[in-house]
Amino acid sequence: MATSYTKKQLEDIIAGLNVKLESMEKSLDSLKGINTKVDNLETLLKASNEKCAELVKALETKEAQVNTLMLKLNNIEQHNRSWSIRVNGIHLSNAEEVNIRAVKQRVFDSVLKQILAGAVECGDLEEIPAMNNVIEHAARQG
Repeated sequence: MATSYTKKQLEDIIAGLNVKLESMEKSLDSLKGINTKVDNLETLLKASNEKCAELVKALETKEAQVNTLMLKLNNIEQHNRSWSIRVNGIHLSNAEEVNIRAVKQRVFDSVLKQILAGAVECGDLEEIPAMNNVIEHAARQG
């Protein structure tokens, strides 16, 4: 059974539909700008990804350089060890333990001076060199 409407009812229905249509058109207009915004975001994301890839590549290069330098440093340290000695078993007073100059002097007097005196006697050296010309020290880090 068909429903019958009066002219006034039909006009009210059409007016209501027109209001809804206008609201939908406004929503559609606001969505049109979203495409541009999405395109802009895609462009920015692509640029960011490219920059990130460049930075990762630069970091990898720097890491390789650091590894190379660490290897060179290790080789230098190993080479320099052949010119060094380690002295153990020398008893130090409490005052000497905290004074690097006193430690150097104790090592020089009790160990190295005797070796250098033997070198002078054999003619390998003209005289016993000064302690500061024989002993170097490096501060430990960490």
